[in-house]
Amino acid sequence: MFLESMKEHFVKVRYEGKLEGIQEGEYKGKLEGIQEGERKGKLEGKLEGKLEGKLEGKLEGKLEIAQAMLVKGLDVNFIAEITGLSVSEIERIKNDRNH
Repeated sequence: MFLESMKEHFVKVRYEGKLEGIQEGEYKGKLEGIQEGERKGKLEGKLEGKLEGKLEGKLEGKLEIAQAMLVKGLDVNFIAEITGLSVSEIERIKNDRNH
């Protein structure tokens, strides 16, 4: 009986140890997953912000060039060709300057 009792005890302890190990592994895995997700999210956010800033800067530069070209009296179609802006956008800039 004593041996049977000890055997049951060791089986129970081993099972509880495995269960505890699995739970600890799941916790660590989830924590690492969250941390990795946060890291990737921050990196993607930075890259997206940089790209957005570059695009805004390029557009702003094109608008400034178009305004300067309008001041010089250059043709709207020529300005559109050079800047890559649409004719309607240049017309809007032209109208905004006149009002």
